Amino acid sequence: MPAEHGWTPIPGEGGHVTVPVVDRRELEIVQVLQSQGLPHVVAEHVLSGPGLVRLHRALAQVNGVAAPDLTASDIVARLDDSLCAETVEVFCGMLGSFAGNVALTLGARGGVYLGGGVLPRIVERVRTSSFRTRFAANPDMAHYLEAIGTALIVAPQPALTGAAAWLSQRARRELVG
Repeated sequence: MPAEHGWTPIPGEGGHVTVPVVDRRELEIVQVLQSQGLPHVVAEHVLSGPGLVRLHRALAQVNGVAAPDLTASDIVARLDDSLCAETVEVFCGMLGSFAGNVALTLGARGGVYLGGGVLPRIVERVRTSSFRTRFAANPDMAHYLEAIGTALIVAPQPALTGAAAWLSQRARRELVG
């Protein structure tokens, strides 16, 4: 959030909100995950590297096919495989809904920035996916959401960059005041 002397991070546990489900297919995926011991499926269960693996296995079960044991890196590297491609598309759609909900919750008019280990490896796929459509798909707030930008953080060490910016901001404050 913008603050008097720069930016202030807002702590939270947004990854533990209920996963956004908008169609029958996503509901089936969540039901499979619930049957596998996740009674309350949260965003982090599917919208993370380990979540991509869970999503791949659940989608295979929904499709009635066997899923090879793949890592998140394997899944994003095999987009010529129909199950992997579908997994990434479902991931991007659910991420779009989740990010739109976050934007509404926080009033994120300055944009929503997405990071993590998986996203930098599928930048083009996110761009061509349903991510942005799903981001703005709230019928009551579509106009509001369409005006909010989204960006993928692709820097190799964004936490260090952020920490350096914070230290610089703090040092300037101490010198001035």
